[in-house]
Amino acid sequence: MKPWGACLCGLRRAAMVAYRWVSPLALAALACSQAGQQARRFESEEISFDYPPGWQTIDQVFPGQDLGQDRRFNAQEIAIVVDPDSSTPWEKYTVAVHLLKKTLPPNASLEELFHQTYAEMPPPLDEVSESRTTLGALPALEKVYRQPLGEPWIQLRDLWVERERGIYILSCQAFPADFDKLQADFATITDSLAFIMIGLFQQTEQIFARDNASVSLRALREKLYYDNHVYHHQHCQWNPFRHYGRHNQRQPSGNSTLRHL
Repeated sequence: MKPWGACLCGLRRAAMVAYRWVSPLALAALACSQAGQQARRFESEEISFDYPPGWQTIDQVFPGQDLGQDRRFNAQEIAIVVDPDSSTPWEKYTVAVHLLKKTLPPNASLEELFHQTYAEMPPPLDEVSESRTTLGALPALEKVYRQPLGEPWIQLRDLWVERERGIYILSCQAFPADFDKLQADFATITDSLAFIMIGLFQQTEQIFARDNASVSLRALREKLYYDNHVYHHQHCQWNPFRHYGRHNQRQPSGNSTLRHL
């Protein structure tokens, strides 16, 4: 009979062999499971975007809490999505994306307000980079920086765009050590963000209600985003009918600006 020490060594070796085979398989299965999950969708009257599976809107994290005023930017919160798995003993979450809106003052430019806002923020503010990019198919200003959130510091990436004399600010936040690893999650939101032309949508809604058109308003709304597939550059005019088959088309009557091109 083998001594207990030899038996334990044998069991340990067998366990290590099993781990080397099972662990990669388990990780692969977990990766496939996560890859198969669909991004979630946020929609409002002004914007639409996808956000990662497992993330939640702020009202799911804090039931009954309404969106309010963001004091750092003096802007109205219009959407907040967070990663609930980023909680700490002191914070419900540390990874989040905030979407804010504020009015552009008369005789002011996006760039002027952008620089003025950060100049007036209380120190410390450790700037990482500043550049120009796009957001929702619109030109955007980008700032990456670090600020203290209580005792720990967080890293933020803010994207500013101007639309119809309004300023939209999309702000991504995470701990500096985690920020680069979260770029794919942040890109799920920034790459899918779309703005809706509110005035034209309301006008089209009235026309469709009057004409009892067969195309659903939800489907139409999806086609009214700032997107090169819908916007007709040559005529500088929206054409929400061009993506539907002729059997689905019902043209507005009268002298509508939504005539078929």
